[in-house]
This record gives sequence, C-alpha cells and structure tokens, in this order.
Amino acid sequence: GHGAIPHMATDSVVAASHLVVALQTISSRRMPPVEPIVLTVGSIHGGEAFNVIPASVALRGTVRAFTSEALDRAEEAMREIAQGIGHATGTHVDVTWTRHSRPTVNHARAVEVVQRALQTAMPSAPVLSGYRTMAGEDFGEILHRVPGCFVLVGSGNAERGLTEPHHSPRFEIDESVLELGRALHLGLV
Repeated sequence: GHGAIPHMATDSVVAASHLVVALQTISSRRMPPVEPIVLTVGSIHGGEAFNVIPASVALRGTVRAFTSEALDRAEEAMREIAQGIGHATGTHVDVTWTRHSRPTVNHARAVEVVQRALQTAMPSAPVLSGYRTMAGEDFGEILHRVPGCFVLVGSGNAERGLTEPHHSPRFEIDESVLELGRALHLGLV
C-alpha cells in the first residue's frame, strides 16, 4: 500500500506494532505474578521505503521461564493474542514457536557436591546462593536426562573496568577467573 492512501491497504506495520505491545501483557496479565517469565521482541523487519506500507513485517523474539508449564501457557497466550490482533487489524498473523531447550534446573545433590568441591579447592571463592537468571542455556536438556549442576563462574573485574555483559561489543573476560574454573574441575574430579 501507499503511505498516502493507507485506507486502501492492510497495514502490517500497525498490526506488528500492536502485537509487540499486546505481547507484553503475557507476563503482566496472563501469568501469575509470582511466576517469573520474560518476553522480549528483539527484532522487527518490514519494508524498505518511507512512503510504502510493506506487505509483511517479521518479528523475532524470545520467551524465558523457569518451567516448561509456564512456557506452554505463554505460547498459548501468544497464539491467542496474535489471532486477536490479526482479526482486529485485518491481517494474518503467523506464529512460529521453537523450543530450543528446557529450563536449566540444577539438581540439589549436584549443587551440594559442587559447593563442597569449591570450598575445598578455593575456600575464599565467593558463592552466590539461590542465584536465578533468565539467560538461556541448552544445558537444561542435559539436566533433564542426567542429574547435574550448571555453574556460573563470573569473569568480570570492576577494578580492571571489566564490567560489560556478555552481549556487549566491549565485553572482555578477566582471564584470572580461569584458575577458579580449573580448581573447581579438579576438586570435582
């Protein structure tokens, strides 16, 4: 469609914009407030010209939760919202949902073993207990089949100015942390 006569077209950009906003209600209104879930639309692509309504817009994003059941509910909500937005805007909205991996859930016994090994290998190493993150990790597939524990070894160093997160173009690892990783592995063996 032409930007000067939008009533003669189906506006995929407006539909996509409504969809991005409406999807945010999944975590705030469709899920219990005590169940952590995050939905991020990280990519929107549609059109090339400033005065043309594109035929389609593609959105890509991610949904993170601590349980597979929460992801099931989020997927169902996303499909319902997409269908509603499509109906309201006269567009067709396709949802492709890909499960990359299950949530990473450590086994309590494995956590105990790792904590003992860490205390033995490096008693002064700082330990975060109960730390949770929505960062994705396919290790969840392994832990679904085999008891184990995923360990995060911090690589930042504020004294050296190494504080950027992993996806930053300025990320730099403090290689002195490699000694902690080596000592922990030896302690586990």
